[in-house]
Amino acid sequence: MSPFRRASVVRRALLGLVCVAIVSGCGGAAGQRLKDAVRIIATRTATAADDVETALRSKFPTLNETQLAEEAEAAAQRTTWVDSLIARVAAERAKTARAVHRSTCRVIESWDFLVGLSEADQVSEVEAIIVTELRSQGLPENEKTVVDVFAGIADQLEAVQATGTLDLQSMYSDLFCILEP
Repeated sequence: MSPFRRASVVRRALLGLVCVAIVSGCGGAAGQRLKDAVRIIATRTATAADDVETALRSKFPTLNETQLAEEAEAAAQRTTWVDSLIARVAAERAKTARAVHRSTCRVIESWDFLVGLSEADQVSEVEAIIVTELRSQGLPENEKTVVDVFAGIADQLEAVQATGTLDLQSMYSDLFCILEP
């Protein structure tokens, strides 16, 4: 066989292998579909995409790229409910952050009034501020939440006070309390 004929046969064989690979699912579209589905699953599970893909390949070792992409897409489709749960948790976290921020700002604003009270009255007033802010965000004002917020504010104010640099105006500015209504 001449070298030209052999090169032609080799080219046809390679082209045939490429066609078989594409038909059997090794094409770029299946790979991209797999990557997209894996990325969705990884985001939902707070896992690295490579780990999700490795787990898929381990769970389904006999599947080709197209079949793996179909499995991953189906799994992503079956777990869309997780997105709404994540969104709800994120919204709750944002509301909690606003309530903590507003509570801290209101405590700073009320500082001159608070220092003139007994310790028991100070605690009562600060708890009332916290409860008001939790309610304003539609959050439950359970005792644990109030105590946690109170402890966080008190710890920070004590830490600043311990340094001898308790400058409430600076803290008020640093917290951007001016943004609060």
